[in-house]
This record gives sequence, structure tokens and C-alpha cells, in this order.
Amino acid sequence: MRPTLGRAVALACILGGSYAYYPYCLDGPIVCPFRLMTGLPCPTCGLTRAFCFLAHGQIAESLQYHWLGAPLFVFTVVCFGVGLWDLARGRDCLGDWWRVLNRSVGGWVWGVMAFQTARIGWLFVSGQALQLVIQDSLPAALLRLARLI
Repeated sequence: MRPTLGRAVALACILGGSYAYYPYCLDGPIVCPFRLMTGLPCPTCGLTRAFCFLAHGQIAESLQYHWLGAPLFVFTVVCFGVGLWDLARGRDCLGDWWRVLNRSVGGWVWGVMAFQTARIGWLFVSGQALQLVIQDSLPAALLRLARLI
């Protein structure tokens, strides 16, 4: 199978976007629909900020936002490098990697769901969940706008 330029371009956009978006990653708007509606983080909330910090070499800060950020970032960098190597050689090693990854996606999904369950559980145990719902959710903002809360 021939390597595709599209894969390399997509990975370059992810890495370049992570580097370029860094100044705005903490002050940007909430774009996650789950967090916007509930005020609680979704399983991937924090990955953008984690990637931005990693693109600037700030590993400790990255881990504060999402623990999967570092391994996914390293995987993205490696895939980008292998993709460029494949394009130069005319081979498709990266396609083989994707096929292996597709076979193990169930394990990744279970891992992310376990992380999310622990994350939401911690928010409830620590008493932060209700505060986040009242502070960050769109329904709460609408109720505040109507002066009902």
C-alpha cells in the first residue's frame, strides 16, 4: 500500500496547531459539548491543553490536564516521523501501525472510560462536581441570565 500524504499533513496540523495554540489554550472558549452542557469534563477534556504544553516541552503542566496527553503526543510525533520516512521511501509502515492500533482500540476505550469514571468520581467525592455544574454549564448560565439562580 502506498503511503498517503494526507496522513502526514493531518499529523503535522495536529503538532503545529498544538504549538501555535499554546498562548490561547488556557483562555480560550469551552468547545466541548459535554462540558458545555454539564459543566463536567468529558473523557478527552484537557487533551488540547496537554498537547499545547507538551509542544512547548512542559511535561509536568501537561500531566495536570490529561494523563493520556503525553503518550498520545509521543505516538503522534512518532507516527509523523514514520509517515515522513514512508513518503521518502515509498513504503507504508505507518499503515501497518494503524491496523495494529485498530485491533487494540477496545483496550484504549476501556482505559479512557476507566479514567473518566475515576475523574468524575473524584469530582463528586471532593465536592467539586456541583460547583462545576453551577459554574460552567450552559443550563446554569441560562438560569443565571434569567435570574433564577
